[in-house]
Amino acid sequence: MNDDTVRLLLECSSGIHMAVSSIDDVQGSAADAQLRRALEMSKQHHKRLGGRTKMLLDRLGSPVKDADSLARSMSWMKTNWKLMMKPSDATVADLITDGCAMGIKSLSRYCNQYPAASAEARSIARELIDSEEQLTHEIRRFL
Repeated sequence: MNDDTVRLLLECSSGIHMAVSSIDDVQGSAADAQLRRALEMSKQHHKRLGGRTKMLLDRLGSPVKDADSLARSMSWMKTNWKLMMKPSDATVADLITDGCAMGIKSLSRYCNQYPAASAEARSIARELIDSEEQLTHEIRRFL
């Protein structure tokens, strides 16, 4: 496999870690059962994609990539501040919607940046983008 494949998979890995961590940060603040369910389903889907990503990276001899520690710290601070100021399902939906938008934008950019990535790596990236779009759609009514 080529360098584009590894690079795209590493960015997918990082995005998956960020998404799962962000969902973990807000999940306990979600009051509505349907919102909690949507978050949990998305988290599980991300974890499954993370397993596929890890398997491919292992096969290529590359470790997984965690989310950037600075981005993760800033996200955690923003999440906790917003939830402290206004703990509500609307705040949870707002935070997750913003995170999904950033994930969609980043993954789309990486798909364009690494055009020679394998079909399997591109498929994982596309599934991640679709998952983020689906979650955004499902929780929009809580905004």
